[in-house]
Amino acid sequence: MAGYPPISDPFKGKPWMYSMPRGPNQLREWREAWGKAILGWAEENNVDLVAFSDLLGIAPLNRLGADALREIIESLRASTFAEYWKNDKSLVRIHWRSLELWAERVLEEARRGGKNVIYGLEGVYDLVASTRKLPVEDVEKILDLLVEMKSARWLEKENLIVKIA
Repeated sequence: MAGYPPISDPFKGKPWMYSMPRGPNQLREWREAWGKAILGWAEENNVDLVAFSDLLGIAPLNRLGADALREIIESLRASTFAEYWKNDKSLVRIHWRSLELWAERVLEEARRGGKNVIYGLEGVYDLVASTRKLPVEDVEKILDLLVEMKSARWLEKENLIVKIA
């Protein structure tokens, strides 16, 4: 276990929230409630990539069990807030902020800091320190998005160097 802090328990005094409901409407609401709790925790702790086993060890998720947690993760996947990063589903990527919003944040910080050129991954990390925890592939996608948004243009794509428009 990586020593993650617990999730603020939004379900104190609601013991029924710790077992998966059977009715379709209750199940949907249960998934959404737990999904919101996980997304809030991930944002609060700047967690983007986490082992499924680590999630199972975090209170109060540790009261749910693996099948229930998989059900919640599948619901987050269906709404594009999560994805598995390994075929064996042992690593979960949590999208508590979309890549588009990350791109906007990087652009805002570049303009605020008078940075006309972003030099690769380190340049992004220097602008927005919290991007250091993102997978490298996502940081590369953020630079691609800046170019797609016409907020930047490639100077050296192979070295991930962009000029802010």
